[in-house]
Amino acid sequence: MKIATSLQSILLITIGHDEIEIADFYNSIKEEAVKSLLIELSEWELALPDYNEDVFLHSCLKIQAACLEDKMKKLSEQSLKISDPLEKAKIGDEIIQLKRQRSELLKQR
Repeated sequence: MKIATSLQSILLITIGHDEIEIADFYNSIKEEAVKSLLIELSEWELALPDYNEDVFLHSCLKIQAACLEDKMKKLSEQSLKISDPLEKAKIGDEIIQLKRQRSELLKQR
């Protein structure tokens, strides 16, 4: 699993959570690559002299929104390949839910 995919997995899981207990979060992850990345991120030194938490949080929101947009795009492409109207409707509902999540994220900016 690539680091970008692992990071995307972490961000998607954290959407909607203001705070996360690292130990509980770690225990809920199945993929070893994602666990390794989470350990690296939790030990990462962010205390730089010019570190701005607002900028960091804004960047995280943008990444989470981009992950949701990517997922919506994949679902749209998947929907084009399906002929069953009920399956298309399920995918449509999922896309609508993802759009709502993205909208909530963008309100936090």
